[in-house]
Amino acid sequence: MTVAVGALLALASRFAVRVVVAGDSMRPALEPGERLVVLRGLRPRVGDVVAAPDPRCPGRIVVKRVAAVGPDGVELAGDHPAASTDSRTFGPVERRRVLGRAVWRYAPAGRTGRLGPAPGRPATLGAVDRDKLQRLLADDDGDVSALSMEELRSRRAECQTVEVSLSYQRRMAQGRLDIVAAERRHRATGEGPDGATLVEQLPGILADRITAPGSGRLPRLMAPEAAEVDTDELDAIVGPILLGTLGELDDAALEVLVERLSAYEAEVSSRRRELHDHIDALQAEITRRYRTGEATVDSLFS
Repeated sequence: MTVAVGALLALASRFAVRVVVAGDSMRPALEPGERLVVLRGLRPRVGDVVAAPDPRCPGRIVVKRVAAVGPDGVELAGDHPAASTDSRTFGPVERRRVLGRAVWRYAPAGRTGRLGPAPGRPATLGAVDRDKLQRLLADDDGDVSALSMEELRSRRAECQTVEVSLSYQRRMAQGRLDIVAAERRHRATGEGPDGATLVEQLPGILADRITAPGSGRLPRLMAPEAAEVDTDELDAIVGPILLGTLGELDDAALEVLVERLSAYEAEVSSRRRELHDHIDALQAEITRRYRTGEATVDSLFS
């Protein structure tokens, strides 16, 4: 046993618990029978592996990944959905009920090591890498005249790709805001559909919000590839499971959701407007060069 593992096991006697993985719901990240050190007191984050009592059988401990963290609790999901019983069945788990975050696998010997969030997740604004977005907006400080035609086209294509993801994320935020606001309005006036009814209409709500005005932008019906879509931040405010149980929340909790969704949508919209302005500047420079003869159509084939 290494010093690091020994120290963690000693720590487990005071500030952590030892948990054995049961079942294959976390494959391939975790295998049945593997033993984990679960550190108490760490705030659950989306992507973390955590341990919590099974709400259906409190004497049983489940090991799942955090799918979302909302005002109603922590939504848990297995990495292998077909083999997992998780929040889709038993709903969100109260934060205070989560035992802690799994930080180390100490057995079997050939699989020991540190555990962390799900791999391949950069810091994001929904489906968009924040660092990449910031770089696109700041690289040339708004002055695109010094860029070559090749650089202009490349930068425009990159911005268009990010714009599609931002637009998708904005539509997702607006759709969920519509659902939560409808639930609040239905309670106050008794008019219109409630949140549960609108959940069923979510695909249509999102489709109605597809817009991409302005020159040099992608066609309005395009959407990001499924592999690029990352809704962790939005799910942390109100995930799919919580959306389906809005009727169980009190009025104060609904108000909090409306405020948080509105703030999130405003941030995404602000970034999207900045990106639109940048795409327009790139397109205007390309158009100017063709108009003045600085660039020709023949250059596209050289």
